[in-house]
Amino acid sequence: MASEATKRPAGINKERYADLAAYGAILVAVIAFFADALFGGKNFMSGGDNVAFYSFVPYLDAAKKSGEFPLWMPYIFGGMPSLASFLAAGERSWDVLGGLIFSIPRAIGDIFGNDTARLAMWYTIYGWGVYTLMRVKGHTRAIGVFSSLGAIFSTFVIVWIMIGHSTKPVSMATLPWILLALERLRERFTLANLFLLILPLIVLVTATHPQMMFYIGCGTALYLLVELVTRIITKQGWINVLKAGGGLAIAGVIAL
Repeated sequence: MASEATKRPAGINKERYADLAAYGAILVAVIAFFADALFGGKNFMSGGDNVAFYSFVPYLDAAKKSGEFPLWMPYIFGGMPSLASFLAAGERSWDVLGGLIFSIPRAIGDIFGNDTARLAMWYTIYGWGVYTLMRVKGHTRAIGVFSSLGAIFSTFVIVWIMIGHSTKPVSMATLPWILLALERLRERFTLANLFLLILPLIVLVTATHPQMMFYIGCGTALYLLVELVTRIITKQGWINVLKAGGGLAIAGVIAL
């Protein structure tokens, strides 16, 4: 009787290892780019780059002493709502999924002892998402890796870490995974696929960057609109696009 090893097609393992190698190459590229910050003790930020943060220090200190989360930020713009503007948020101990997702990049940042490692992990997650999306759409690994590296190292995206926009890479990392989840939801509307859509939306909301939420929301809406028009013209499953859009609305409410 043939063993399980001989029964299993050899091509499956080769395909899996090749994709893992591609993910590894993307990770290595990110590490190489940020090597000086990760291993050389250097930092992208100078003292003046984050001077605006100092307006938050007395506000956060007062919150810690009182044990209450203040809803008003009195030290900028003559006073500004803090929670409503996403400037700050209270403890979210009930948000188990969000805590688990964010704990991994945070742990990597703690291991390296600097925040660049945490953000480099989000850049990597972004690249992995782009690669996976390209593969799901039927492109070769070479195209997937090229697209991933192009997305990570495009000037507009990679420069965020250097100018103190630390929540933008977190937000951007969700885009390919949102599109992937919508693809799955369009193909088959199930609770499992809906859950896969909720996860990146939780990250997007928790990153607390309204501008990036708006951009990604517009991009996602445009994607659904193009899919809908194309499938109405070709008469191929346009109703499934509407279901995916409905799933996006449900997942968005749950994430919020």
